[in-house]
Amino acid sequence: MVYDILQNLWKKRNAVLVLAAACVLVLNLLGTYTELSAFAKKRKAQPYRFLGKQFEKLQEVLDNVPQIGYDTDTSLDNVLTAATFAQAQYTLAPTLLKLNTLDLPFVIFDYKNPKQALKKINAEGLKAIRISSSGIILARNPKYP
Repeated sequence: MVYDILQNLWKKRNAVLVLAAACVLVLNLLGTYTELSAFAKKRKAQPYRFLGKQFEKLQEVLDNVPQIGYDTDTSLDNVLTAATFAQAQYTLAPTLLKLNTLDLPFVIFDYKNPKQALKKINAEGLKAIRISSSGIILARNPKYP
């Protein structure tokens, strides 16, 4: 009896292989759909944000300035801070940003708390000339004409 079943399966081996392949294909498609659905939901929850956009309005002031200071209270070891600095550099190019340098005609202050940035600006004798809605402050150094 077992021999007859095996002999019968052997005769229909192509159909059995096609059925097995179809089952594997359906399971893989379901798994892929589940992963892509989760990815799409995550993508909608956290859309890509160009961090350099917050520096665009500073371009008109910094049009012909070769280099400016960039001061932040967060370490560049922080991924978000490093990305913000890199995208600020990209947005303001060809102006070069010098990290944590205050002795230049203009300095951008990127602090978690804008009040702390204003305190430092006043302590250093600089004058805030632009404040963005995201808290980025552009200050002018009165030592330079």
